[in-house]
Amino acid sequence: MNWGKIFNPSFIVAAVVLLVCFASLEALLAALGAVLEKKAVPLRLQLNHLPDTFGPYTIHTDAKGNKSKQGPENTPREMIDELGTTDFITWTYRDTERKPGEPGWLIKLHVAYYTGIVDTVPHIPEHCTIATGAEIKDTSHPNIQLHTPSLTEKDDQWWVRSVSLAPLQYRTARQEARFKAIFPHNNQVRLPDNKLQMRLVYFIAPNHPPFCELYFFVANGKFRANAMEVRSASFNLQDEYSYYCKIQITPTKIENNLLVGLSDQAQAVELTQRFLSYALPEVMLCLPDWHEVQSGRYPLSDQP
Repeated sequence: MNWGKIFNPSFIVAAVVLLVCFASLEALLAALGAVLEKKAVPLRLQLNHLPDTFGPYTIHTDAKGNKSKQGPENTPREMIDELGTTDFITWTYRDTERKPGEPGWLIKLHVAYYTGIVDTVPHIPEHCTIATGAEIKDTSHPNIQLHTPSLTEKDDQWWVRSVSLAPLQYRTARQEARFKAIFPHNNQVRLPDNKLQMRLVYFIAPNHPPFCELYFFVANGKFRANAMEVRSASFNLQDEYSYYCKIQITPTKIENNLLVGLSDQAQAVELTQRFLSYALPEVMLCLPDWHEVQSGRYPLSDQP
């Protein structure tokens, strides 16, 4: 090998220019406070702390008294790998104000939390439901208006009251101090807004009635309607931390003695709006309060 030809003046000049540019880019990013690699931010409460009952909804139990709760502890490893996280739940709630079997009597809630990654969003209905043989017939982005009874606006921020914290109040002094640091507003939960936009996917499948899946994301303290918005949020160079949470709702009914999703899109949106008005405060209680994250008060110094 002729090293003299390789390390000629042109090569050396080009290498020096590249090194200078790389050093200049690092200096520029540091000067701007830009962060390319995001840190993970833990949940304030594990998702399985969601209450069994909120508003008119209570967790569904089968004829043997088993609660309709699925999480990492009773999910096959291959499904967990497909989800890409162990922070998830899939629970079915029953609307106590509806007759058994009618639309909205049972509603499936799926919540999955991801943090510290900058990547495409895994396991959305467009991917996983198609894998079962279904086809997408239609998509839309309906607007959801929250009608939570405790919803109030204060200083241009929206707040709701959670029902989850009451059993957690009785602690040792040290535990109580930690509790107050994580939940400085006690059972008051900050919401990004009093409204949001979801993605509705309308599926058709062989030997199965058409059905709707509705989902949205909470990413870095804001409601996001689709996966691309989530990815854009994760690339914000000013944020040291990054997280997103997928919240998926499936209203169902009994048809021909089978539990199926709803084919009426307007009805599915209406039932989802009603359910989220009660369920969303409890989910948001588990998620990091982005104002606390940005202020440096969360995560706590002893949290991983």
